[in-house]
Amino acid sequence: MPKPSILIQSVRDPLFYFLLAGGLLFFFSSIFRSGAEHQIVFTKADQIELVRSWQNEFDRLPTESEFDTLASQWIRDELAVREAELLELDRNDPVIRRRLIQKLNYLIEERSVQDITDQDVLVHYEKDPALYTEPATFTFTHYFFSNERRETPEEDAKGALTQLSSGLDIADDPFIQHRNYNRQSYRQISEVFGSQFATRLTEAARDLSLGTQNNVTWQGPFESSFGFHIVQIQAHTPRRSKDFDEAYEQVVIDLQTKRRDTAKDILFNDLMNRYDVVVE
Repeated sequence: MPKPSILIQSVRDPLFYFLLAGGLLFFFSSIFRSGAEHQIVFTKADQIELVRSWQNEFDRLPTESEFDTLASQWIRDELAVREAELLELDRNDPVIRRRLIQKLNYLIEERSVQDITDQDVLVHYEKDPALYTEPATFTFTHYFFSNERRETPEEDAKGALTQLSSGLDIADDPFIQHRNYNRQSYRQISEVFGSQFATRLTEAARDLSLGTQNNVTWQGPFESSFGFHIVQIQAHTPRRSKDFDEAYEQVVIDLQTKRRDTAKDILFNDLMNRYDVVVE
């Protein structure tokens, strides 16, 4: 028989009260839970999903023994979930909270785009077809004069431009990427050379009115994030609008995004009206 002092210490231990509360919770829950709450239903849909998941992973159907193992694990997992919910282990858990938010948003979003038709897509396109364009592109070659390697890179670039005009060879510096660029958009050029260079290139192409015709004129210097460049613009395709067929996939994506955002706004505005939000 335990000594009285040991019993007193146990009663004072916070763990004792936690275990006692847990035991009482299980005792009373077993009394008050209905028969339906005690029932685990392993549906045909659950079984099919287990088989499909197995087949996706192993590229074959499970054997009878393997399926029995899957079914047993599914039931054990369901039991664990039921008891965890009974103990409210899902409350005040940031991971579970975030997952529930994600699942609700996913459910709303999927339902909102299920009934989109081609006519809906066309109506969305016709509201603002100017949104769907093919960007202007530039094909060009450049010589590079580095800020780091040279004391006067801009003057060296100007001198090289004069030499090229006279048919003479020049010596430039190695560039971090390429010498020749084919059908690059303003955004792509900006990512490599910087927006200042891309803007100068756009202005120069517009002045030349190249269209898709070749041109051997060297221009510059154009300043970039790395130094100065002399450039030969070989082709320029102006920006143009896409017709509905060309833009179809992007219009579908845009319409789905709009439907999803609208559906979530409607739901949460409705929920705000159904709940009293108290800020303490």
